[in-house]
Parts: sequence; C-alpha cells; structure tokens
Amino acid sequence: MTVEQTGRASANIKFGTDGWRALTTEQFTDVNVDLVARAICSHVIKQGGRGRGLVVGYDTRAGSRRFAEICAARAIEHGIPVFMPERPIPTPVTAFAITHHETAGGFMITASHNPPDYNGIKFISPMGGPSGPEVTQAIEFEIEDVRDRDGICAPSALDKDSELLQRLTILPAYKKQLAELVDFEAIRKAAPRVAVDPMHGAGYGILSDLLTEIGCEVLALRDTADSSFGGSMPDPSPELLNSLNQTVVGRECLVGLALDGDADRFGVIDSTGSALVPNEVIAVLADHLLARGTRGSVVRTVATSHLVDEIAESFGVPCIETPVGFKWIAAEMIERDIVIGGEESGGLSILGHIPEKDGILADLLLLELAIECGGRLRDKHDALLDRFGHYQGKRFDLHLSQEKKEEVLSSLKSSPPSELGGFEVKAVSDIDGVKLSLAGGGWVLFRPSGTEPLVRVYVEAKTPESFESISKAALAICEA
Repeated sequence: MTVEQTGRASANIKFGTDGWRALTTEQFTDVNVDLVARAICSHVIKQGGRGRGLVVGYDTRAGSRRFAEICAARAIEHGIPVFMPERPIPTPVTAFAITHHETAGGFMITASHNPPDYNGIKFISPMGGPSGPEVTQAIEFEIEDVRDRDGICAPSALDKDSELLQRLTILPAYKKQLAELVDFEAIRKAAPRVAVDPMHGAGYGILSDLLTEIGCEVLALRDTADSSFGGSMPDPSPELLNSLNQTVVGRECLVGLALDGDADRFGVIDSTGSALVPNEVIAVLADHLLARGTRGSVVRTVATSHLVDEIAESFGVPCIETPVGFKWIAAEMIERDIVIGGEESGGLSILGHIPEKDGILADLLLLELAIECGGRLRDKHDALLDRFGHYQGKRFDLHLSQEKKEEVLSSLKSSPPSELGGFEVKAVSDIDGVKLSLAGGGWVLFRPSGTEPLVRVYVEAKTPESFESISKAALAICEA
C-alpha cells in the first residue's frame, strides 16, 4: 500500500474540545490516522506507559474498524500491548475498559453525533476521561515531531497473531458497574415497557440487551450497526426522535431512551410524548440523586442552566462552573466528589463512575426516575420550575465575519454593558467567552467558535418576558 493510495498527510491536525474530527473524504485519511497514532504512541512511551497498554475502541462508521486497526498496529510496533474488541463499542465503554485494565489510556475512533461522512480520534486518559489541554497540546507537538523525524508513511497491517494483541471483553464488567449506580431491582419489579433508539450507533444491542436482562419489555428501533445511521445524523435531539416519540405514545411505553453515534450522549421521550432537552435532564437527575442522599458537589459548564445551581443550593451542596467541554467536568470529578456533572450539549456522569459522559448510564437513571413518577418526567421538571422559577433558555448561532466576531468579543471584555434588556449586569466572567450575569437570575454567554466565523449566544431567564427582552438586547450587540 502506498501513501498515494491512502491519502496525503495534512499539516493541520488539531485536537478540539473532544479530540480530532474531520471529513473522511478530505483530512481523515489512513495516512493521517497513522500519523496521529504514531504521535500518541510516542507520547504514551514518554509518559512511561508502554507496559500498561492501550485500549482501542471504535464506532459503527464506515472505516472505523480499519482506522482502529491502524492505531492498534502502530501501538504493537511500539511494543505497547493492545486491548481491542471484536465489535464497535461506545466511548464510555472504552473509557471504562481503560480504568478496568489500568491501561495508559486509549484510542476511540468516532465522530460522535456528527454526520456519517466525518470520523475522529479521541485519546482517552488513563483516568477514563477526556484528555486535558496539556495532553492534547503535547500530542499536537508529537505529530509535528514524528512527521519531521520519520516522515509520512503508509500504515502497517495489524498482526492479528501478535502476543501483544488481546481481545477486549468488557461488557460484563461494565454492566456490573452500572448495577452499582442504578437501582436494577426497582426496574425488575416494575418490569416496564421501554422504547430504545441507539440510532444505529455503537450502543446498538447493548442498552436493549441490558434492559431485557433486568426485566424490561423492550421495543427497539435502529438497533443495528449502520455506517450511514439510516441516512440521518446520529444525534438524539428531539427533532430527530420522531419515530421514538411515536413508538412511546402509540405503544404506551413508560419512556423512550436514545443514544448518539458513540453512546456518550442521551435522549429521552417521557410517557406523554414530551422530549426533555439536556438542560432539563441534568436538572431532574441532579434533584433525583441529591434527594436519594448522594452528597458532594454538582458541576456544570458555563453554558448550562442555572436551575442546577438552585437545586444544589436547596440541598446545601456547592455548584461548580467550568468552561465548555466535558474535559473540564472530568477534571473536577477526578479531584473531588461530584454528585453529577453535566453539560447542555447532552453529556453527564455521576459520582462513582468514570469521568466521561455516558449516555447509557444517563438513560438508565432516567428510567429509574420514570418508574418513580409514572413516566411523567416533564411533570418532574415542571415541579422544579414551580419551586425555583420558570427558567427558559436558548442558544442562538450568529454567523459573523472573523473581524466582526473579534470586535464583539473584544468590546464585551473591555467595556461590558451596565445593563441588558432592562436588567442590571451584576457580574462579568471570561471563563469561556464573555458571560453577563443579570439581576433577576438571567444571564447571557457570548462564546466564539474556535473554527468558524460564528458566535454562539446563550440566553437564560426566569420568565418568558425577561427572556424575550434579554435575548433581543443580546442579539442587538452582535448585529450592531
């Protein structure tokens, strides 16, 4: 195999908030994957991890198995033992396998919820969570060093008879871990009817089989591997879960549970057909876990609903704010007891579990809560709004030129407004973009995209009227 047959190497491989992702028709080629694999192996060896080994996981995308074998082959050539499954597995299962086998980390080949023509590589840390910026920066430096030192190479074939290659059989241990975090006995006793939609991703056959094992009647949709994800994005957002919604309502299910392409994100439809978005799920599960006596801190990203703060305060526990990206939540989970960590984009984990977002765990916790409330999860959330204020939030994506984007953010940092939408600006934070905290409990976050001429504007307020006035004023700042 020649370099020409496997694609040319790119000089612009950058790790974002959750690894490196690119189009398989452009950057994400065999040669580039091989280059990244060599760099990660070099990094692991420099950190003294050669003998501990690496886990190599992959999702259901076209080429993911091949890319995983490229990574495994390079690891073995570097004298690093490899644990690799026979089938696609979710990101959280890969992360759990890393902690279970105490390896030096692991590769995960996935582009998560992105369209099927994308793929990506995550390097999961030895702690079983996303790598921090110091690690991803070190890997980027290694990419340049390896390219300069060894040049561009065609990938090696995986030696499937190598003594350093071990088949990974981790699902029984992973399910045992979940049994320690979720009340399986309550689920068995209720024996609910549950609809499941893994969206043809890496969670296929895993969540549905587990639910069947613990006594549920399972109605499974898109529960097979499909590299095109049935022609849809593998993103469990409400607008892409129409079939799940129809099944829940039409077949009178207690709840509908969904996963994204690598099963690190969740989706849920309650028994009435109402879809809860991640901000709402994080709130109801925070209340659920704290109410059952779990103690520690709660952590959320800067873009996640402040309803979580009020719930935490009502139980007398602190709420910690981090930049956007689960790697920051993971860092808090490693340092201290975190009851629940969540982000508005659809990731969460809890105390006692890996510091990685886990859609399967989230779905099981939602089922546990649905049994308590007769499937009416929307009512649980509405009860929180009645207690703490009728929070309403939305993200606006504004396409601005690079020059305008920089102008807006610079102005907000140097001369933030004293009021917005008729509400006094009580505090200004630049933890990730610019966040204005307002009198009355509302807030606005202006967060620039690192890769596009785009500013994301997050707005939350406690009444529909204040939400409208604050949103209008916030958007006017960007459009002026």
